[in-house]
Order: sequence, then C-alpha cells, then structure tokens
Amino acid sequence: MVIQSKQNTKIKRVRKLFTHKGRQAEECFVFEGIKLFEEALNNHVPLIGILVSRRFLETNRHRLDAVPPEISIDVIENHIFSHLSHQKNPEGIICVSRFLKPEIDFQRSHYLLLLDELKDPGNLGTIIRTADSVGFDGIVCSEKTVDFYNDKVIRSSMGSFFHIPIFRKSCFADFVRVLKQSGFFMCATSLEGQTSFESPMPKQRPKALILGNESHGIRSEIETLCDISWKLPILGQAESLNVAVAAGIMMYLTIIGDQV
Repeated sequence: MVIQSKQNTKIKRVRKLFTHKGRQAEECFVFEGIKLFEEALNNHVPLIGILVSRRFLETNRHRLDAVPPEISIDVIENHIFSHLSHQKNPEGIICVSRFLKPEIDFQRSHYLLLLDELKDPGNLGTIIRTADSVGFDGIVCSEKTVDFYNDKVIRSSMGSFFHIPIFRKSCFADFVRVLKQSGFFMCATSLEGQTSFESPMPKQRPKALILGNESHGIRSEIETLCDISWKLPILGQAESLNVAVAAGIMMYLTIIGDQV
C-alpha cells in the first residue's frame, strides 16, 4: 500500500520529528539519505521505521534487503515525499530512530570535546565529523547548545554522528569541575587566550577542549574554570575563524601534541 495523503498519520508523525519539541515528546529522531541509512544499519542504530518514495523503491529496492524484518518500511507517493523531505534534492529515504544511548567511560577517556552554547547545526555536524576523524573519545554539549538530533546536524556529520558518543549536560559548569578534579587538563578557546603554539598542553594527560558560541565564545564562568585559554593566530585580515574550522585545527593540535 502506497501512502498518498499528507494527512496520513505516519506522515504527520515524521513531520513532527523534524522539530525539537516533537523529538523530545517521542524520544525519536529522523534523518535522510542513502549514506546515513547505510551507516545506521552498519552501526546498529535503533531504527523503528523507514519511509521511501515510490521512485526510490523502483530504483533502489535492493538497498532495503538488509533491513531487519521488525523495522517497518512504508512507501510514499513521490510528491508526498518531496513535501515531507527537508532536502532540496531528496534521495527518497527517511529513517526514524529512537534516541541513542551513548556509552563512554569518562575515567578512561583521553580526549573530550566540550561545546558551550554552540548554535549553528551545520557547524555542530562538521565538528562531530572532525572529532570522529581525529579520534576524540566523545563530545559533551551544554544545555543551550543546538539539539544534536537536528536533521541538519546529522546530515552535516556525514555518518560520524553514529560513530562517536555525544552527550548533553544540563549542569555544564559542574561537569567541567568534575572533569578537572578527575585529572583532565581543561583548555578553553578564546580570542583573548594565548596562542596554541606558544602554550602547548601538557603531554600524556587526559584533555578536554572547550569551544563556545559562534558570536560571543565561551561563557566567562566556564573559561575561569579552565587551566589555559587557547587561540589560533590570525595572520591575515579576518577577525576570526569559523568555529568548526577552528575546532578542527585545535583538535588536531591536541592529538599531535601528545605524539611529538
């Protein structure tokens, strides 16, 4: 049976899951595209449903062979799917999953990335992808950081969202204190900080790198808890770097610092 109405119950449900309020109410999230679908299957993401366009079924039916039988698959008319999708050129597949239950032993972690009130979902997705590439152990977001279940975050991560544990801590300052007390070297990023080349982090010690909001950086109450404030030198005329670019450079410097 092919879904042919925008008023269908499943269509309405998925539409709500594209909103923060809808996701929190059901503790489920959605994401689109073939790559993310395949990454989800490979990483045992708790999928509960898949919606595909009629066109997708005609050309990509074989991709659905790996879907476990307990996961429902619904076919939607092409124009209904286009109305539902948040992509300009949808590939014809939307997945619904329960919230993930990330696991990480903070006592055994060596590199953590902390994000204080980051707002742009595209930046967060890129940062997740880079943290996965560099080899960080986990990402911890403050309460006011953008919802990491936002579909744009997941799409921008290019599958890394399913590779690295991501957490949200409501008492972010308290969490920073706990990490510091447990032996982590806490490094804030700030335009007022010391350049990373002049003040390298200590070697062979667990480290937490903290990045802040795109406009006003890390909150002062968080920065004062840190052991050092880092900045990257600006050699040209730009005032600052994009936070995702800066995060990538600083994460690599953090890792490399222990290897040289």
